[in-house]
Amino acid sequence: MANQLSKKKILITRKFPGRILDILQDSFDIILHDSEFPLSRKQLLEYSHDVDGIICSHSDDIDYDFLISCTNLKVISTFSVGYDHIDIKTATKKGIYVTNTPDVLTDATADLTIALLLTLTRRLDQSQTIMKNKKWINAGAPNFLLGTELKNKILGIIGFGRIGMAVSKRAQSFGMDIIYNNRTRFDVAKELKFNITYKNFDELLKTSDVISIHVDLNKSTLKFINYEKLCLMKPNSYLINTSRGQVIDEKSLIKILLEDKISGAALDVFENEPISVDDEIFNLKNIILTPHIGSATFEARSKMGEICALDVFSVLSSKTPSHLVNQNVEKIRPLV
Repeated sequence: MANQLSKKKILITRKFPGRILDILQDSFDIILHDSEFPLSRKQLLEYSHDVDGIICSHSDDIDYDFLISCTNLKVISTFSVGYDHIDIKTATKKGIYVTNTPDVLTDATADLTIALLLTLTRRLDQSQTIMKNKKWINAGAPNFLLGTELKNKILGIIGFGRIGMAVSKRAQSFGMDIIYNNRTRFDVAKELKFNITYKNFDELLKTSDVISIHVDLNKSTLKFINYEKLCLMKPNSYLINTSRGQVIDEKSLIKILLEDKISGAALDVFENEPISVDDEIFNLKNIILTPHIGSATFEARSKMGEICALDVFSVLSSKTPSHLVNQNVEKIRPLV
């Protein structure tokens, strides 16, 4: 079996953390792009045309043209939860198994969400700037850098999946009240269990003191936070997004912030990544920006790498992977 497996090629498109090479290199021929920067489109096409498996990142565009050009490809494992960068329909038609890394980054992303929440409401970024610039000149000033307490404030969670639920638990420990909107409403017993209250989308926007977004990117969520919806938010409210950048119309958000129609926003994800150096979003005073670090912990990223490697190994060994995205592919190309 080892000799048969060694004939198969795997492209790893980034220098990923974790045990990927430890798991794969003895059994497969590895093509490793040993860099923190992504492959160019030309390189991606060149290196992938005859590989059997790919471990890619969310920045790799695995579209129709790419998939058609791959002659031997059997499995794609993305180092991410989201897989909107992959043409799932075409992959399935070609019998290509697609896997992702759910669950393991739940805590890391929820932790970051709470960090952004506290940074916004307690003005920690402004405090840091003042101290770093040695501008603290009036000790004990009664109105200096006043923030907002979280106790009894309403947190509106849009998308109550694993991460939304983890954020809810953390926020409740601060005494926040949780309302939520989800594609499917939970039954009453589950709402009582998690101490959450369902609101329709518009009502959640109107009611929340802080809104945190945790949805997948799809046709229904693409820029669904637009100017009209942002105008429904309370003037003293905050918006946090650690899900997908494209769910917010960034131009509308910038306009809302410039008009001071909400108190502030915190973004870890953006419509285009990395952000252009001349993007006007950098000039806003009432926004917190982080460079897509939701899963950026040693624990989460290492586990993500391990999952990717094991799932690729499984498919190329004719075994069903543990984190299969396109379940219908098993009808197109059964593994056993």
